[in-house]
Amino acid sequence: MELCSAEEWSLFEPQLLLQLKHAGQGNRLKISMHRKEYDEALAILTSGRYPMSSWGGDYQIQVAQKLEKRYPEEILKYYLSGLGDLDRNADRKEYTRKAKIMVKVRHVLVDVVGDAAR
Repeated sequence: MELCSAEEWSLFEPQLLLQLKHAGQGNRLKISMHRKEYDEALAILTSGRYPMSSWGGDYQIQVAQKLEKRYPEEILKYYLSGLGDLDRNADRKEYTRKAKIMVKVRHVLVDVVGDAAR
């Protein structure tokens, strides 16, 4: 079932995209990825930090993984933003979370960038 013709959509789309500025970060990220606007998706993703918990941040992490090969340095910085202060004492749960992020950092450095020495 077609909701509108291509001609009608060409009229509605610009108006809809203007309203997207008022949408939440998650919705803007989903729409950018769906439209394959990867530069925009990267800008939205990196405007914030790596999620401090997996609750609500799963999609952001999935997007980061999809963008690793296109933007390895930017995604590396995004992952590193989730580590915070490594000198600070924390509980086991926090150490586990940071260890999982370090696995992602290592993956980008070794498997994507090919710079194991760094």
